[in-house]
Amino acid sequence: MIIELKAWVFGVLAALLLFFGVTAGVLFYHNHKIKEELATERQKVESYKHNTEGKVKAAANNFIKAYMEMDSSQHQTTEERIKPYTTSEARKKVVPPGEGEIVSKVKITSQLSNTKLYYSSIAPNMASVFVQTTSAISVDKGEPTKSQEMLQLELKLIKGKWIVNDIQVLSQSDSGDLEAS
Repeated sequence: MIIELKAWVFGVLAALLLFFGVTAGVLFYHNHKIKEELATERQKVESYKHNTEGKVKAAANNFIKAYMEMDSSQHQTTEERIKPYTTSEARKKVVPPGEGEIVSKVKITSQLSNTKLYYSSIAPNMASVFVQTTSAISVDKGEPTKSQEMLQLELKLIKGKWIVNDIQVLSQSDSGDLEAS
């Protein structure tokens, strides 16, 4: 009877050991999957932390100033001014062909005023900014010509920095249109 009892105990212990082994394996597998999902979610949270109105608008404003404000006496092309703020695809859309080839002796300046930026998050690493601004362009020391400018910018978070990825110039109106409204 002692031998039968030992065999029975041994069988129960073997079954329990097998049960705990399988349970540990299943729990280990699920633990690994949960850790992967948690890492993915943490990455999304980090991206959303960067996708704030203040950060995106600051990047958009830096681009708008580099793109639309200029002084021809500084001999800097549009591409040189906007390169730190844009992808190559975006630069292709706004850099005039042949720019920088002709050096003008006429001083042209452009200043912005009344700039309004409207932010919208598209994805954790993408945002859209609608820009409305007034541009005053002066030739030499003449009276500035004002125009209303509207642009739609798409920004993308690349290596922790917001970069303009797409640009659409929506409308431009000269000072005659501004005074009438």
